[in-house]
Amino acid sequence: SMLGGRLGFVDGASHITRRGLGFEITRGNGIEITGGNDVLVAGCTIRNIGKIGAIIHGGFHNGIISCDIHGTGDGGIVLEGGNRSTLTPAGNFAKNNNIGDYSRWVRTYRPAVRISGVGNSAANNLIHDAPHTGILLSGNDHAVEYNVFRDICRETGDVGACYIGRDWTMRGNVIRFNIFRNIRGPGAGGARAVYLDDLASGTTVYGNSFRNVTYGVIIGGGRDNTVENNVFV
Repeated sequence: SMLGGRLGFVDGASHITRRGLGFEITRGNGIEITGGNDVLVAGCTIRNIGKIGAIIHGGFHNGIISCDIHGTGDGGIVLEGGNRSTLTPAGNFAKNNNIGDYSRWVRTYRPAVRISGVGNSAANNLIHDAPHTGILLSGNDHAVEYNVFRDICRETGDVGACYIGRDWTMRGNVIRFNIFRNIRGPGAGGARAVYLDDLASGTTVYGNSFRNVTYGVIIGGGRDNTVENNVFV
């Protein structure tokens, strides 16, 4: 536990897979991938991490898949990549992961998955048991789909289980076919399952299921947002 740095690191390399390994007990981050393409972390256990479980900085088609990530001081996964000036997608992804009991040290704005840039995705993940948000989005043309969000936002109000906001230019994002349940924050304003905050624009919220949430979807301004074919129970 005295280790202050990361446990695993890939810098500028491509076509590498780390599969079925355990990464645990550090004060720093678990795994960092910088640049390169087709780097995969698959079927690993990442736990008891001081900061963030796994980070992808740029590159193309790099991913975290089928990992168990829990007991992190900060967030679960960070996905960065793509060029917003040209809208070139990175295609980085977090898929089929079980992410829970995160944000133990910094209690807010340390989500299970943070996505930025262009054309990245979070799909088929189970996100559960946390004090604040599940997925934070910024940038363009991201997909958040087929995830289950449950029992998060437990300590905060005016919070979104899936949140994007404060920029008219962050367009083309899609939030679809997710399940949100038991999202009820105690603070002022409660919790919002999907929170399109100040100026969030061009977002599609389609085919999701909302059950036992304070608010299903909030549109806090912006333009060209679509909420369609969802189920609210």
